[in-house]
Amino acid sequence: LTSNRVSADDNTVVDDVSITVPVSCSMSGNVTTAHTASLMNGIYSGGTTEYADGIGSTTLSVSCNDAGGFSIYTVGFTGDKEGDNTLKGTNTGLTIPTGVYSQGDTTSKWSMKITKGADSGDTTNHPLEIDNGFNNFHTVPSESEGYQRIAHKDAATDMSATPGASVTTTYDAYISNTQAADTYTGQVKYVMVHPYSSTDDNKPVIPIGFMQDVAEWKNELTTGEEAITVDKRDNKTYTVAKMADGNIWMNQNLDFDIDKNKTYTSTDTDIKADWKPSAGTTTTTTWSNSSSYYNLPQSYDPGDLCWKGTPSTSNYGSLSQYAQACSTAGSNKHYHVGNYYDWTAAVAMNDSGSYTTQNQDADQSICPAGWMLPKSGNQTGSGSFSKLVTDQSLTAGETGNIHTSPAYFVYGGRWSGSSGLVSHGGHYWSSVVTSSSGARLLHFNADGYLDPQSYSSYGRQYGYSVRCVARPSA
Repeated sequence: LTSNRVSADDNTVVDDVSITVPVSCSMSGNVTTAHTASLMNGIYSGGTTEYADGIGSTTLSVSCNDAGGFSIYTVGFTGDKEGDNTLKGTNTGLTIPTGVYSQGDTTSKWSMKITKGADSGDTTNHPLEIDNGFNNFHTVPSESEGYQRIAHKDAATDMSATPGASVTTTYDAYISNTQAADTYTGQVKYVMVHPYSSTDDNKPVIPIGFMQDVAEWKNELTTGEEAITVDKRDNKTYTVAKMADGNIWMNQNLDFDIDKNKTYTSTDTDIKADWKPSAGTTTTTTWSNSSSYYNLPQSYDPGDLCWKGTPSTSNYGSLSQYAQACSTAGSNKHYHVGNYYDWTAAVAMNDSGSYTTQNQDADQSICPAGWMLPKSGNQTGSGSFSKLVTDQSLTAGETGNIHTSPAYFVYGGRWSGSSGLVSHGGHYWSSVVTSSSGARLLHFNADGYLDPQSYSSYGRQYGYSVRCVARPSA
């Protein structure tokens, strides 16, 4: 056979591609005994510590080669609601609460117990362990408790690629002789997190949904609880938390890259009409500092950098001094520097020159749909920097808490063609202007200064950070 597609003297190059996946972890569940039982009339004959009749068990099998180990968490999940730990009647609407049976109890209750199964890797120094008393029958974690760790395996340098660890959950129930006849059902959710941390607070950061769908999931978070969410526009993930003011706030800086070749809509971005940017995110030092340069949405992406987390009283800090690659050991991803935006970009406009009156509110932003820039100035209610600072009792300075959990505001300084004030100052745009040349900021510094209504001596043509808050009406 002959072909005229390639001549005899053509040259060919074969290019090899190699991808290494250093860590691979997964968890699967297998129902080993059906979760069904017929119980009634307060029958109990199983001793004093465990129920008489089981209602099934599930084996959770873990494959994880993370040398840092892993943890398994659980929480009630009835009706797909995290934290609901009841069994609900199909017809009556009545419930059976979780609880541990004691001899002589007269109310119905159900519980769970964890037993250790297979284990491999370093089982002598780093065995799989059951946590928090779940090795005996235990209540199913509630909304107020959040996720509870039920088992973990700590760091082991010889962790194999398939350690074969497993745990088995057994469910049981006691039904009183006054419980209404019905079929009662419920759910329990399990999550594996790696690596394992001995300082874990039993509330892992759990993926919760898209940022643009915040109205659907925001009520699932309790005050102080944190979750991971995804921006549909670019699939970047962010941590968010419910703060003391009752609102859901990002506790990471916005890292959204403006694409001048795209048209954004109100379904993906916090805008009222379609917006096609006149400029995109730059990774160079090109930046206009003209005080009247309001007709260009400027933003700068410094790369995947994390602030080191220690405020400095020096006024001359730069990203090269006080930020490091987020992949560096010890980096806290809450301190991701994110992008810097001038105010025109922060309010998602190509020309913000019509906003000239003190305390005028643009009421739109570069934030995802359902979110907004915080309010400032004469707006001090829900969704404002002022209310957050007051209700969360935030303080600035080297010993302040504005940069610690759960707010994690970054002393990221500013951008004006080069970085400045990094680790000394934090600057976050609001949607409110001060005049034809300025806009209000949350401004704080390492000397202890903190003003949620500040307007900097630097105008709105400078690059500052952005944090978004879920719209209170979302």
